[in-house]
Amino acid sequence: MDHFPFDDDYVRRLRDGDRFTGEHFGSYFPPMLRIVLRGMGVHADTIEDIIQETLMRVLAAVQADKIRDGHAFGGFVVTVCRNTAQEGFRKNPKTESIGERDVWSSRDDPQREILSREEARHVRDVLLEMKPRDAEILRAVCLEERDKDEVCRTFGIDRAYLRVLIHRAKEEFRKRAERDPLFFPDH
Repeated sequence: MDHFPFDDDYVRRLRDGDRFTGEHFGSYFPPMLRIVLRGMGVHADTIEDIIQETLMRVLAAVQADKIRDGHAFGGFVVTVCRNTAQEGFRKNPKTESIGERDVWSSRDDPQREILSREEARHVRDVLLEMKPRDAEILRAVCLEERDKDEVCRTFGIDRAYLRVLIHRAKEEFRKRAERDPLFFPDH
């Protein structure tokens, strides 16, 4: 997928109802969001609903003039999508979510499967406690193993600042996880 250079003018045209900008918005983001949601482990049956809800929320934010930096518009849309998906996970904890993919081949070992799911739930819970941007960056870099240049484009930052954000996010995650005996049984 080609990276589109969003800017304040794009957001203004979208807010003003420009037909071509609206068509671009409606065709550009769904394929990208499908990839993001599949990477999060969202069940295929709910992906299209989450995408539609995301696009509606983004358009509402555009209409309410809540977009501060048009250059970061792509990252904003992805963040809204992830937050929308996470809301669904909180409402329906049985929904498969990020981190619930087995670390081991646990089909032959029910005890390992239970432990793996418990660890995934703890990771997800810690991420939900974190600042949304920090959690998004950790998810993108550590769990989804996305290309760092792509992450920089998504968040509208450079590589040097990405390293700083990753460090801070890891520290925040570690501090929050230390309180959990599953991660650090000796505490």
